Amino acid sequence: MNFVSRKERRVVIRQVPIVLLLVMVLFSAPMLAFSLLHIFRGTDAEGKYFTLLFGIFMIWVFLEFVATRERVNIDLEKRKMVRTVSGLFRKQIQKIDLKEMKEVGVELPLVRGRRRQFLYMYGTNGKHLLNSPAKVYIDHRKMGRLLSEVTMLPYRGEQEI
Repeated sequence: MNFVSRKERRVVIRQVPIVLLLVMVLFSAPMLAFSLLHIFRGTDAEGKYFTLLFGIFMIWVFLEFVATRERVNIDLEKRKMVRTVSGLFRKQIQKIDLKEMKEVGVELPLVRGRRRQFLYMYGTNGKHLLNSPAKVYIDHRKMGRLLSEVTMLPYRGEQEI
């Protein structure tokens, strides 16, 4: 889900996978509830510490690798864009100078029998990949149109390769 906030000459676009966060809660909450209930009551239940650690491990795996959050900061005055992808601990930062960019587009190559969405910004020094194509739960076409609208770059559209 995209959340857009505009503050004077800055635009911030956040992509938060709410459905995946709810799935994480659905898978980890029963394990955590079981183990914490038996730990606090002091009952002698088999595997209460293992279940606690396994529930915490499931939360970490989901937050770190599955439900990563993306944030795109666009400074319209300086014509700079910073894209940040963050998990629980790791963080990737991509900086793009919008002065050199010409257009935004989505390429749809056939990868292992499936169409993947590759969101690119095309510029004078080549094309810059702006997404993680393996994340099929995010509509990258919608993000491309939104970036085109905010940065005032033309939207090339979808091209099948």
